[in-house]
Amino acid sequence: MILLTAKDAGTTLRLMVPATISITLDENPTTGYHWRQRRSEGAISITSSTFTPAAGAGIGEGGHRHLTVHASAPGSAMLELYYARSWETDSSSAECLVFRFEMGPAKPA
Repeated sequence: MILLTAKDAGTTLRLMVPATISITLDENPTTGYHWRQRRSEGAISITSSTFTPAAGAGIGEGGHRHLTVHASAPGSAMLELYYARSWETDSSSAECLVFRFEMGPAKPA
């Protein structure tokens, strides 16, 4: 499994497919903010999304959003995420992260 954080956004990751990618992002859903997918391109998809409170976190404190992403075919791919409240319909001012991937075929065994 390939592990990514917000620090990896804006770069291009090269990988062999099929691949599973785990993206961990800071999140505080008690404020209404959640990470959401804005768009994606290529053979990449989010297969799960879970929230884990920070260790020892009290009421109103944040934690981490864990996204599991599957890359399934060779080629270029992109995943764009944004951090906003669900009732805010204009996501243009939201924090945005873009993850880019160049995916090659698996090497023969």
